[in-house]
Amino acid sequence: EAMGFARRALALDPQHQSALTLLGAAAVNTRRFAIGKASLDKAVEIDPADVVARFERFEFFDRCCEQREALAELNDLLALQTPALDSQFNRMLDRDMSYRTMARLQRVKTLENMGRFPEALKAADAFVAAEPGAVSYGWRASYHLNRDKFDLAQADLEKALSYDADFWFLHHVQGRLYFYTHRYQDAVASLTRALARYSVNGDTY
Repeated sequence: EAMGFARRALALDPQHQSALTLLGAAAVNTRRFAIGKASLDKAVEIDPADVVARFERFEFFDRCCEQREALAELNDLLALQTPALDSQFNRMLDRDMSYRTMARLQRVKTLENMGRFPEALKAADAFVAAEPGAVSYGWRASYHLNRDKFDLAQADLEKALSYDADFWFLHHVQGRLYFYTHRYQDAVASLTRALARYSVNGDTY
């Protein structure tokens, strides 16, 4: 339905930037990647400072495992001099986040996926320094857990939980940490808390 409305708008105005972004995002989400990429490229060409189009094009690169292009898109997005980075929001980890926050989070993840671990940790540290809170500390805790740095992960989790004790993601990471340190009953309890606090809506991370 979203693609249908976008095409109707574009039939009236082929340069309608928001319609191009919508068409591109919907196409990528339904794995029609050629349509998605072409639409998002055109949307960014019309308005290079549009944070939604930029982030959706990152999503295209990420889904297609084009990691260098994905990282470059995030870097370009974060370099934009626009208040929209902080005033426009979307959903990630089942909560509202600004596009700046999402880009910082995804930058850590992308660098980690590329195996560029020192840079990923530096990006995670910068995320915490710029936006101290449940999301940044929790995301760095997950990074430490993936590197088997259990003490560092626990320290970040405790800090994250002091900001938001009900954030499902933190209990999920805590459950994983308990599992990998062989505290299985604690792992079950934490993962159960995570499930109880998570609103199932197709969100992934």
